[in-house]
Amino acid sequence: MSKTRPTQAPTTPAETELPEGWALVHAQDVCEINPRKPVADALPADAPVTFVPMAAVDENLGAITAPEDRPFGEIRPKSYTPFAEGDVLFAKITPCMENGKAAVARGLTNKLGFGTTEFHVFRPDGALMADYLYHYIRQQSFRDDAQAHMAGAVGQLRVPADYVKDFELPLPPLPEQKRIVAKVEALLERVNAAGARLAKVPAILKRFRQSVLAAACSGQLTAEWRDSSDCEPVELALKRSGRDVDPKAIKHLVRRGSSGLPEPEEFETPPNWVLRTVRQLVEAGAILDFQDGNHGSLYPRASDFGDTGVKFLTAAQVFDNRVLLDETPLLKTDKAKSLRIGFAKPRDVLLTHNATVGRVAILPEYQGDVILGTSVTYYRTRPQVLLPEFLCFAMQAQLWQRQLRSVMEQTTRNQVSVTKQVEFLLLVPPIEEQKEIARRVTTLFALADSIEAHVRAATVRAERLPQAILARAFRGELVPTEAELARAEGREYEPASVLLERIQEAQARHQPAKRGRGAARVPASAGRVARKQYRR
Repeated sequence: MSKTRPTQAPTTPAETELPEGWALVHAQDVCEINPRKPVADALPADAPVTFVPMAAVDENLGAITAPEDRPFGEIRPKSYTPFAEGDVLFAKITPCMENGKAAVARGLTNKLGFGTTEFHVFRPDGALMADYLYHYIRQQSFRDDAQAHMAGAVGQLRVPADYVKDFELPLPPLPEQKRIVAKVEALLERVNAAGARLAKVPAILKRFRQSVLAAACSGQLTAEWRDSSDCEPVELALKRSGRDVDPKAIKHLVRRGSSGLPEPEEFETPPNWVLRTVRQLVEAGAILDFQDGNHGSLYPRASDFGDTGVKFLTAAQVFDNRVLLDETPLLKTDKAKSLRIGFAKPRDVLLTHNATVGRVAILPEYQGDVILGTSVTYYRTRPQVLLPEFLCFAMQAQLWQRQLRSVMEQTTRNQVSVTKQVEFLLLVPPIEEQKEIARRVTTLFALADSIEAHVRAATVRAERLPQAILARAFRGELVPTEAELARAEGREYEPASVLLERIQEAQARHQPAKRGRGAARVPASAGRVARKQYRR
């Protein structure tokens, strides 16, 4: 077949839906679909070949990542799906297909493979690159269309063979396919690298916040500020507030159980700071109250909740530095009236201590009651001595968190009761320094939150990029077309339709006189040329 000299470029892109030199073809025009098994004597019976279960195909990488080797003579007689080096595998069953399980079969032992019966197999002919087809079927738009054509019982839906034979794809000239594949893979590599870097940022920010808390709650963050400030030692403030404490009123708070904690570590306490237990801070009037929710027979049942009522806060709604009040269950008013403890107030410091242990936040302003479940403890402070914001940060820092872990390591349950918490240690600075610490930590955390928000947005964009790249690739927008290059270089080129006809003629010449089981396949059509409308 003669080659074609490129025509003049169209004046506007709207004049043609397919790029010049492309053709729209059915898959069966350019592929053998689900080829037959190799003949029994293709390999010795004990020769190893690759076996690919569905789990061996990574839907994220789009690659065979965990193949096995099995003897050819053992595996060939079974009903597994056969394929060969360079074939394209496409999962046909839900949800594997929707998840994107597809791969080019490469590195097969003895160039042959068998796999689960839930694969469709494409064997491209000389007009189509396997990698071009692979990227085409990895498009979300293709998977959505394939899903719409699934058939079978619920939970066992499959893409039928007729669909994979008859779906249409745009076919560029072969040199252009190679450029498209190279460009797509280069861009996807950059996107994946960017995604990998973005994925590391949350861990970096977590370490940053932990470092900020460590510096804040050890006095390092405010060391220079402390040197230039004249603060009253917190010991004096605690003595004053302790004078107002009624021992009888706090008896239920300072009941002492065995904490199970190791001996206190040696601390380098900054000037004017003190190391105190929760019990000591209660006795000094710095902590006015701490309490979890109602236990035993008083704990609400499922029937006690409804569409209206009092907010019932559990650990599921408490995260570090935020409380999801809008997501709390609502306890019916009659049941709420029967409860006597666990009523939290705005600016109480909340600690999750059961199941999910160690999250800390401050209860925001709210008009109405908030009742705690048994998985949350509130701490109510005297803000003139112990600032809620400082206590919130101190409970997120390593000293407090280590004590939580120490208790949990001695039991099979993730639980730290209030009778254990009463012996926990806190480093407490003067109130003016607490305010400065809270201000600085809040500022630094806001910076981290801003970075995290930008990273989340960038991650969303990065996740969308692969599909945008593929869409542009198969519209002919990613690389110069072969027609454009030929025109610029003053040479001829072979349009996809001409290439397809040439391959079909070669196949026809080698076709046996009578079609049988091993007969060569002749494509059903020659492919429609570039000005045929193409839509996906």
